[in-house]
Amino acid sequence: MIGAALVVASSVPAHEKPSEKEVWAFRTNLRPTIDGILDDADWKRATPATGFILIEPKEGVPATNQTFIHVLYDADYLYIGLNMMDAEPKNIKGRIMQRDGTFSPLDLVGLVLDTYHDHQSAYGFYINAYGVQNDFRVENDGSGGWGGIDQSWDGIWQAETHIHDQGWSAEIAIPFKTLRFPELDQHTWGINVQRIERTYTENSNWAFISRDDRYLLKVSKAGHLHGLEDIKPGLHLEVLPYATGGYGNVGSRSTEGWSSDFGLDLKYSIASNLTLDTTFNPDFAHIEADENQINLTRFELFLEEKRPFFLEGQRLFTAMDLFYSRRISDPDAGAKITGKIGKNSIGMIAARNRPSDGGGDPPHFGVLRLKRDVGVNSSIGALAVGKDGPLGQQAVGSDLVLSLNDNDKLFLNSAMSFGTDTDQDNKMYSGRFRHNSDRFPYGVWGSWIEPKFNVDQIGFIPHDADVGEREFGLYGSYGWRPDFLGIRNIYLGQDLVAERRTNEEGWEWQWSNIDLYVRRLDDSRAWFSHENWQLRWQQKKYNGDSFYAGFDTGNGRKYRLRLTGQLRDQYDFADEYLGDIRRVSGTLRFDLWEGFFLDSSTESVWEYFPSGALDEVKRTMLLRTTYFLHRDLFIRSFFQRSFHRDTVDLNLLFSYTFGPNNSRFYIAYNEHRADTTERILLTKLSYRFNF
Repeated sequence: MIGAALVVASSVPAHEKPSEKEVWAFRTNLRPTIDGILDDADWKRATPATGFILIEPKEGVPATNQTFIHVLYDADYLYIGLNMMDAEPKNIKGRIMQRDGTFSPLDLVGLVLDTYHDHQSAYGFYINAYGVQNDFRVENDGSGGWGGIDQSWDGIWQAETHIHDQGWSAEIAIPFKTLRFPELDQHTWGINVQRIERTYTENSNWAFISRDDRYLLKVSKAGHLHGLEDIKPGLHLEVLPYATGGYGNVGSRSTEGWSSDFGLDLKYSIASNLTLDTTFNPDFAHIEADENQINLTRFELFLEEKRPFFLEGQRLFTAMDLFYSRRISDPDAGAKITGKIGKNSIGMIAARNRPSDGGGDPPHFGVLRLKRDVGVNSSIGALAVGKDGPLGQQAVGSDLVLSLNDNDKLFLNSAMSFGTDTDQDNKMYSGRFRHNSDRFPYGVWGSWIEPKFNVDQIGFIPHDADVGEREFGLYGSYGWRPDFLGIRNIYLGQDLVAERRTNEEGWEWQWSNIDLYVRRLDDSRAWFSHENWQLRWQQKKYNGDSFYAGFDTGNGRKYRLRLTGQLRDQYDFADEYLGDIRRVSGTLRFDLWEGFFLDSSTESVWEYFPSGALDEVKRTMLLRTTYFLHRDLFIRSFFQRSFHRDTVDLNLLFSYTFGPNNSRFYIAYNEHRADTTERILLTKLSYRFNF
C-alpha cells in the first residue's frame, strides 16, 4: 500500500509558492540594550520592513495598525526590533504568566525563523505585551496548524517590551548558539512575523498567509532574511546537573525520613542538526500531577506526557501510536538522539525503568525512528519499538504522508506486533485522507486491526484483546463568515464512524447528524451536536442517542468560563446494562489581580439504571492558583479530589528562574492520599551550563 503510493509522491509538483517579502540584517559593533525601547543608534540604520496583511477579520487587506521589523546581528546574537503601532495604546492588553502560556487573543507578536531555509522547519519565538516568552519548533511546514509544532522546545533567548504613546515595541536577542543552521559564508533564512492586536481585533502577518494555510506556521510561505555573514552555530553543549534534598515518604523507593539525590541531563549537538540527549537519575517531583478524568469506556485513559526528557521531539516518535512514552513510568537512565541529515529524520531512544517492588531485572525500552522527505511536504518512514523482560513486546511499522496539494493530504500506516503470544494475525493497517480548508474541510479514514495485534506494553492503540476490528469514518463541514453580531465563523457538519469486531455479528456505528460550532471575534464560542449510535456487544444490539452542548468565553477577558453538558444513552461495561448518563463539566479561570490566577474545574456524571433509578455519581474537582511575583518567579498550588475513588492530590511549588541560561530553583510539596498517604517536601536546584 505504502510502496505504491510512493510512485505518486515522486510525481507530486511543488505546489507551495514562496513569499517575495525580504528584509536585510545590519551588522552592528555595539550590542543594543535589550530593554524594549528601540533607541539604540543602529536600529535606525537597519532598514525596516512592513506591509502586514490581515488574516482576521478581513482576509488579504492591509492591517489597520502597522508593524515595523528591524534586524541587527553581531558575531554572537541575532537582534529583532519590532515596533507595533496602535491608534489607541490604552487598549493594549497583556498579562504576566508562566513562560509558554496561552497568549491569544491578547496583544502579542511572534516570529518564525527557517534557519535551514528548507521551507519545512523553523524556530518560533512569541512574546506578549508584557514580555512573557513562548517558543517552539515548527515541523513539516506546520502540518495543518498547531498540530505541526513541538511546543516542548525551550531555547535560551532574551526579550523585553515597552508600551509607548504610539503603541508598543519589543527587542529580542537570540544567541546563535541557541539555533541550528549550516556553516556557510553567507546565509538566507526564512522569516515571518505575526501580530495579534486588540484595538481592532486584528490578526496579521508580514508575509501573507491565507486562512487555509493555518496562520503563521506555514513555513513555506515565509519571507526571506538576507545579509547574515560570518556567523557560527556554536558547540551546542548543555550540561544540567541537579541536586535535591527533602523529607517525607515517596512510596516504595524509601521509607519516611530525610533524603538527598542528584542527577544529570546533557544535551549535545553531534552534528549541525543532530542532537544527543542523556539523562541520569531524572527527578520529576516539580511536575504537576495528572488531572483526574472520569472514564466511561472499557479502555484505559491516555495520559499527557509532561516529563522534559520525553517531551522534546516527541512528535517524531508518535507515528501510529506504536510508542507511548508513559509506558516508561519511572526511568532511572535514558538516551535519545533526534535530528535531521539532509532529507532524513532520525530518532532513537534507549531507556531503563526502575525495577518494580517485586524486584527482578529492570525492563529496557528501545525506539528507532527513520523518516525521509519525498516530494513536497511528503514523507515515508519506519518505526521500531521494543521492551524486554517477562512482559516484553516489540512492534515495527511504516508510514507515508503524501501532500497532494496545499489543502489535501493522504496518510497511510501499517504495523506488526510481536510478543509472547503468536506471530500470526498480528498486523494493523490504517489510512486517512484530509482536505483542510476554511470553507469546506472534510476527510475519510479507515483501519483494520487483526486479533493478535497488541502493543499495550509499549504503545497506545486500545482495542479488545484477541478481537479483530475494522473501522471507517468520514466527516465534513461547511464554514462561513457572516458579517454580523461579531461572529468570526460558523461551521455546520456531520460525521459517521462504523466499526465491526470479529466476535460480533454486523456493524456498529455512530452518526453525528448535527454538529454546529460558532466562534465570535472576541474569541468566545459555542457548540452543539446530536448523535445516534448503535453498539453490538456480547451478541446483542443496543441503540441510543446523545446530545452535547458547550460554551466558552475565550481568553480575552479577566475571566474564562467554559461549560459543557451531555445527555447520553450509555452502555455500562462494568455492570452490563444500557442506561442513561447526565454529564456536566465546568472550568472557571479568574485573573484576580495582576499576576494572580485562579483556575477551578469540576465534572460530574450521574449514571442511571434502565428503570430510571440512580446507579452512582462520579465527581471530580480541581483548584489551581498561580501567583507571579515576577516573570521568573511564581508560586503555584494544585489541589484535586476524586470523590468516587476517594483520592486527593496536593502540589505546592515555588519556582525561580535565574541567570542567563535559565537555571532553576524549586521548592515543592507533594501529597497523594488514597489507601495510603504519600507526602514529600523537596528542594531542587538545577544549574544549566551552555557552551
